[in-house]
Amino acid sequence: MKAEKYLKIINRMCNTFEECSDCPNYKVVCNVAGWSIDTKKAVEIAEEWDKENPARTRLSEFLRIFPNVDMKIDSESGRSFPDFCIQIVDGKESCVEECDGGCSVCKENYWEEEV
Repeated sequence: MKAEKYLKIINRMCNTFEECSDCPNYKVVCNVAGWSIDTKKAVEIAEEWDKENPARTRLSEFLRIFPNVDMKIDSESGRSFPDFCIQIVDGKESCVEECDGGCSVCKENYWEEEV
């Protein structure tokens, strides 16, 4: 379920019950927030926070340490990744030769993993 859909449902529930204590979400949402939710605004706030607080990935941490590494735009995903096999960094990872999706899939899976 998408966040906006979830928040719309919560908002509709708030407008349905005469007494907040009758709502199934009373102890989860109303008792904590205490107000009706503007779903679009709540999603905008969440999206803005996500932009300001991006997830730490292997790629972001690698680039923090090695900011001048050669990067190459992947033709399939359109994303930029270091221009070498991931086995150079992590010998535990299976070689791209063994990956059904090829270099693109292996690099994206490896570099985008959260740390």
